[in-house]
Amino acid sequence: MSPVKGVTARADTPMVVCSRGRSRGLKPAARMMIILLGWLFGLPVTVAAESIVFTQIPIAVANADKASSEAIGAASGLPAGSRIVRFDPDMSDRNVTVLTPSFVVAGRPDVSFDGKRILFVGRQRAGEPLGMWEMDAGGGAVKRITPEVGSTFGITPDKAIARLIAGHANINKAIYLSTIYTIDADKPVYQIAFHSDADSSKSGSLFTCRMDGTRVRRITFDPNGVSGAYQLSDGRLLFSRSLGPSDAGSTDFTGATDLMTVHTDGADLFPFAAVHEPPAVRSMPCETTDGWVYYVESVAGRDDPGGSLVGVRRTRSLHTRRVIADDSSGLFHSPCALQGETLLVSHRNPYDDSSVAKRKHGASYGLWTLDVSTGTMLTRIYDDPMWHEVDARVLGPRRIPDGRSSVVDNRVDFAHLYCLNAYQSDREEAGAISPGQIRRLRLYRACTDDGVVSGAKALSGTTDQEHTGSSCGSIREELLGEAPIEDDGSFFLEVPPRTPLRMETLDAEGNVLQSMRSWVWVMPKGRRGCIGCHEDREMSPSNRHVTALRRRPTRVGLPYIPHDPFRGRRSSEHGGRR
Repeated sequence: MSPVKGVTARADTPMVVCSRGRSRGLKPAARMMIILLGWLFGLPVTVAAESIVFTQIPIAVANADKASSEAIGAASGLPAGSRIVRFDPDMSDRNVTVLTPSFVVAGRPDVSFDGKRILFVGRQRAGEPLGMWEMDAGGGAVKRITPEVGSTFGITPDKAIARLIAGHANINKAIYLSTIYTIDADKPVYQIAFHSDADSSKSGSLFTCRMDGTRVRRITFDPNGVSGAYQLSDGRLLFSRSLGPSDAGSTDFTGATDLMTVHTDGADLFPFAAVHEPPAVRSMPCETTDGWVYYVESVAGRDDPGGSLVGVRRTRSLHTRRVIADDSSGLFHSPCALQGETLLVSHRNPYDDSSVAKRKHGASYGLWTLDVSTGTMLTRIYDDPMWHEVDARVLGPRRIPDGRSSVVDNRVDFAHLYCLNAYQSDREEAGAISPGQIRRLRLYRACTDDGVVSGAKALSGTTDQEHTGSSCGSIREELLGEAPIEDDGSFFLEVPPRTPLRMETLDAEGNVLQSMRSWVWVMPKGRRGCIGCHEDREMSPSNRHVTALRRRPTRVGLPYIPHDPFRGRRSSEHGGRR
């Protein structure tokens, strides 16, 4: 194996380095002999405790088809012939068991918190959409979890959910979630989060459902689409957000993503990493027990989604970026946290087009361990040159992330949006704004009907024709209205829920002072607050009761109704609970 720049290969052996529990299969004397040999010869050998599961993608298919190559780990369809295998580290290097022999395509496994079940996506017959499935750790008891009719429990679904239920959309990735608790529930319940292209946007949206596929809810509403899903230890969902013309300004962000978090009920969208960095694709995150989050950063537009390995702290993610290993001599893919500072990663050596047909060792993704403290490659676990090995997961128990208590009520038709001080900003241009200069707020929504974008104004300002998200053109927007901003810079709005929104601040003459370039949303009956406009996302607000929050919110984009002190308690007016 060729050394990676910033990464030193120390051993090329099929021994496995994993993390949890005690070793199985090897007798104590054998384990001691391996450890002693490793100590004598300086090899970083650790005997594995559990088996691992991962996706195998036929390299011939991926190399022959650009779209299939892009799908290696992307939020899209899997290449033909992809399968899920289980590898037992205590047996020979060739000991892999195919867990999905009855599927024409299967992949992207996730392991349950008790280590006994595997959630994955796949199709059993050619031509049908990718569905969501579950099986036990040995590959048996396979059952389908894809949402079916009645899965919304009587709540009228949006068109994206309707397409899912009708079987007209792919489920590209699914993960187990911790519990969620609502005020009308008897007890907390476990959920599944999944990514689907049901909204027809260029990258899809995230949804949640119960463990049996019921109670489907859409939780992201970005018109440019999102991809991937990973639950952090604090309970937030971490995902990749696609960037469009509104995010780019004068920079070409085509194909680029940054990392965002959202709660499992769709509330509190928040930037996590790379929101002001040069354009690239950030994806495939994982978190270690010491609070670091590692992800893959690749060149936008490259066929292969692999790239450099980057880390940030979960609690200070916007200001702690460090490159663990760059991609100059090889590509990293789908890291998985092991114990301490060790990751299980997929890695491939670089190669030119002439070497593809030779299928030389290193041309495919293989499984390695890596020490993130030094960026050192430790041990090759498994690498079949005929297959890409990606999306590896340890088949054992793991910590359950924090649960979520939610007030979101999908039967309610309003949400609240407020700001404490519009003058608070970390943007350079904000320094030219004088106190009292900001007088009004202008609010836009993306004209989208579950991904079908239309309206009067294109954000790029270049076309008037109708646009659908699947064509990846400019996002059209609609002016919802304006609202006053108080002298202290605060505002308080009542807005349509589950709607992509962006804002502009205006002076007394209606000139735009600051313009938001990305989209946010608020969930039904939810409240979303900001300290300022483009402020430091990790600062604490001043302790003061701002003027806007002492008054009723200004309704924008909603029909006017008279004030009612019992509002929200009457289901006849707003669809809320009695």
